[in-house]
Amino acid sequence: MKYKKASKKVSYKINKKTTPPVEENTGNKIDIKIINNFVALIAILAIIFIIYFLDPGYKWTWNDLIKSNLEVMSDYKNTDYNKRAQLKLGYFADYMSILRENTPEDAIILMPSDSVINTVKNKLFIKHLKNKTFTTYFLYPRKVVYEKNKDDNEFFDKATHIAIVNYNGYDKTNKEIAEKVQFFVLPIE
Repeated sequence: MKYKKASKKVSYKINKKTTPPVEENTGNKIDIKIINNFVALIAILAIIFIIYFLDPGYKWTWNDLIKSNLEVMSDYKNTDYNKRAQLKLGYFADYMSILRENTPEDAIILMPSDSVINTVKNKLFIKHLKNKTFTTYFLYPRKVVYEKNKDDNEFFDKATHIAIVNYNGYDKTNKEIAEKVQFFVLPIE
């Protein structure tokens, strides 16, 4: 069987009467936008400078807080994370490192009561131990339980380690310790 080719021609009409779009003069609109933005910038800067000179809180924020923090950051830009944390948080950062290095990741650490933490000198910044969220951040994935929450916390009876703070906590472990240290962590056996 042979098929015949269609002999139908398709033609497309091209409209030759199209006119190019008319160009509008937009130069004035752009100039006005630039001028408006420049005026707004000048007004904002003027408000910032007026507030800066009239309100001492803004002077303190810029001169003491921001500038001094930038200077400290540039002075210690090559230090590692542990050193920067120690500069910011004092001995608390070192103690968190001790707890991380001497406990397994699945450890449940029993923290001391607030009264024990309050006996430590303030310059050690150990007061952060009272903040469970803050302490858990540094010790994750370890779990942290506090004596003050022993009735509410299901992990209290499952604690595997005891945080020694200011020589307190040795009585909760069955190990004989020859030389006691002020801050450490021991397993509960």
